[in-house]
Amino acid sequence: VAGNALGKVALGVDDISGKLDKAGKAVKAFANEQEREAKIAANIADKRAKAERLERDLTVSRAQKEADIAELRVKAQEEEKYTAEQRRQFLIDASKQQDAIAAKEQEVAKLRYDAIKEENKLSKTSREDKDKEEEALAALSQIETKRFTERRALNREMKKIDAEITASNKEKLAIEIEAQKQLEDARKAAKAFLKGNTQKDLSDIEAAYKIHFDVIKNDETLSADERAFYVL
Repeated sequence: VAGNALGKVALGVDDISGKLDKAGKAVKAFANEQEREAKIAANIADKRAKAERLERDLTVSRAQKEADIAELRVKAQEEEKYTAEQRRQFLIDASKQQDAIAAKEQEVAKLRYDAIKEENKLSKTSREDKDKEEEALAALSQIETKRFTERRALNREMKKIDAEITASNKEKLAIEIEAQKQLEDARKAAKAFLKGNTQKDLSDIEAAYKIHFDVIKNDETLSADERAFYVL
């Protein structure tokens, strides 16, 4: 009260203590806002620095990875040289490497977009600032689209190989079924032939045929037609 009275006499101002309190709060709020903006600015700088570092690393590794991917995709087409299972694995390996590159590209683009977006929130943004933000978002979307397109292309190649594997498995199953049928027919014929002979004779014939069947079935050097021929 005394301070207010003195202030009124000396300065002609009512409630000087209240006004000083408000001024103090305003200064504190301003300082807090400056501190907040400084933290945001530091975070923006960190994101840009990280984006630059990741892009440098990516530039160094991308050429070798892309060469590896190209080699794997070529191998996946070499039907005479590799089995379907091997060619399928080549595509899986190529997909992993392709995804690794795309993930880093996406991370770089996201860091840059976030930095521009946060920077535009700190102060009034011009049309040019807004354009930069939209361009950064478009760059991020393009990378995501490219990643999806590349993955879809590899998936199409893999489906072709999966179809080959399925057809091959069906062919192997058909050969085994036919071999089992022939074994049963041979057993019946042996029974008819050995009506007057001992059970041991019949068992010996069955054992010999089973050995023959197992050898043919497990011989990977033979084609399906060759296996069917030798089983007869």
